[in-house]
Order: sequence, then structure tokens, then C-alpha cells
Amino acid sequence: MTDCLLRYQLALCKGAIYKGKFYLSIPKNGSTLLVQRGEPITYAGNKLKRNYPVTVILREPTERWQAGILQWCLVSGNEVPSYEELYEKVCFDEHTVPQSDYIGNIKVSEYISMEDLDSIFEFRAAHTTNKDLISHVLDDAMLARLREFYAKDYELWEKIRASRRRGSTA
Repeated sequence: MTDCLLRYQLALCKGAIYKGKFYLSIPKNGSTLLVQRGEPITYAGNKLKRNYPVTVILREPTERWQAGILQWCLVSGNEVPSYEELYEKVCFDEHTVPQSDYIGNIKVSEYISMEDLDSIFEFRAAHTTNKDLISHVLDDAMLARLREFYAKDYELWEKIRASRRRGSTA
């Protein structure tokens, strides 16, 4: 678990029940939509009160980081940090914490891509982020840094991509 998550994580985990499944809430992965569409649930210690299948919505790590940095700027009132600060720090708040840190040791039944939200929630979501404000920092060195920092997230993302090619999401 990253130091970043320890700084920003609440003692309680969050998610929502929707159509008999528990969806883990991960910031910048449709978490607002989850709360709007489902029954919000807060729990402690990775233990749900009922034995729901746990579904995790993942987002491509670099795309999520870009959206997370812009969300941090919006919430904090800060400008986009310098290249050097972005490279050094990577994680600024809960929106840039590795997705894998939110999952922890939860037994996951299914991983799905954020791209699948529209069909699951029967809602055409507009996933918009003005990435032009930050895309200029994505040179080879920054991409390598992100791949290193979010290594577990990239592993999970590749698992989803491989599952989609095979036609399953488990």
C-alpha cells in the first residue's frame, strides 16, 4: 500500500450495491455514478456484512492519473504542477492513489473496464477530461515513471484486456 493512500484513505471503504453486486468505489473510476445509481455501502476491514460478489471497475492507469491530477487541481484550486513535481510526487490525493491499493486483499469476483460502465448502468456517461492541460508531460520518461509507480494497476489492466480478448471478465 502506498504512503499516498495512507495519507488519504478513510478508515472505511466505500462502494455500492447495484443489481445484486457490490461495486468497489475507486475515485476517477465511475465512483460518483455508482453512488447515484446504486445503494451506497460503507464497510470496515475489507468485510462486507453480506456476501456480495465484488466487482471492481478499473480505468487505464495513465488516463486515470491524468484525470486525477486535473481533479486535484480543481478541488485544491492549484495549477497543474511542474513536470518535476509531477514526476517526483506522482500521487497527489485519493484521485491518483493506485487502484490496486483500494482493492487491497478484497476477494474480487470480477474486474471490468470503465469503458463498460455505459452498458452496466444503462446510462450514457460522458467521460470527459481536458487532458490537453496535462498531456504535454507524457514523454517517455514520465510514462516510464507512471508504469513503475502504477505497476500493479497496469498488471490488472492487462488482465482485463486479456479477458476481453477471451470474452470473459473474471
